[in-house]
Amino acid sequence: MKSKKSKSAKKQNGFRVSYSMLLHTGKWKRDVTTIVYATKEQAQRYADQLNNSNRYKNARVRKA
Repeated sequence: MKSKKSKSAKKQNGFRVSYSMLLHTGKWKRDVTTIVYATKEQAQRYADQLNNSNRYKNARVRKA
């Protein structure tokens, strides 16, 4: 019988991107987190994209 890996175990090795999002009310929604990326480079590229747009700010890479 094959052992089934749990979702949480799969999530361990990866990087999340957390950022602040500008809501239509003019308020900032903080600590929104997105997809888990396999490598830090991928996550960093996504974070840079967010930081370059004006609806998002302080996007940073976090360990998943």
